[in-house]
Amino acid sequence: MMFGDAFSLESGSMDLQRSFGAGPSKREARVSTAMIIATVPYDKVHAMALWSHLECLTEGIDRVLIAAPDAIWSKLIVEGIKHEFVRRAEEAAASSNSSQFERLPVIEAGYYRNNRYDAGLWCDGLRFGYGYDGGLGKADDDDSASAAANATIAGGAKKAGKPPVDGVADAIYIINDSAMSMKRYDNLTRRVVDSTRHELYTQNFTSSKTHPRLVSLNGRFDDLESAQPRAKYNWVESVYRGMTPKGLESFYRHTCLPQSFRSCLHVPADNRKR
Repeated sequence: MMFGDAFSLESGSMDLQRSFGAGPSKREARVSTAMIIATVPYDKVHAMALWSHLECLTEGIDRVLIAAPDAIWSKLIVEGIKHEFVRRAEEAAASSNSSQFERLPVIEAGYYRNNRYDAGLWCDGLRFGYGYDGGLGKADDDDSASAAANATIAGGAKKAGKPPVDGVADAIYIINDSAMSMKRYDNLTRRVVDSTRHELYTQNFTSSKTHPRLVSLNGRFDDLESAQPRAKYNWVESVYRGMTPKGLESFYRHTCLPQSFRSCLHVPADNRKR
């Protein structure tokens, strides 16, 4: 199910992010991609889910960041899976032409201390793994400073809190370990890449059902013209989604800022404690 503006209801024109002068055509333009996998691999099932996503969903992805808890048991499991997956993929590519990857993605792991489960790991991955701030600049708050101090990157950065790779990609995909991938699937990847290419290289671009800012496997997107109560209420399932730059900006501002940590839709202030 696809959502044109699942987080942001505005669909006005955006500032152009790329030059429209000399360079490749829109159809040929390169779109960089990255995926953040939020995982808490405390048992075999969740470890298998992580492996299944690496196996089935990373074709066409340039970079993968595995975001996991900053704990010894978590690091041992994630590093073991990461190294074994890369080893097998490289062996398959070297020994035959049957490798699923045209180019093996760069796979990193980041370890963070947060109590917001997949949302917290995604946000920490964006902020401290890829140095993304939603275009707002560095926030001067205790939560930010504490999180930065407790962020550990393995296999790419020399210092905690430093991006393992250079900046955030054009198209971003996020997924958690609450479901397994059963077969190789790149429809969502290609759809978001296409929307991102249009967003970056089309003058006076506006998002639409054809070129949405966000694509999700499931969720709820109410008819904005409906007369039903809460007609503008939008909800997106957290398992797997992909976002264009504008979609990521909306996600970050709705999910990753300090004021979002204890806010819930339609919940009285006294109950905003989870």
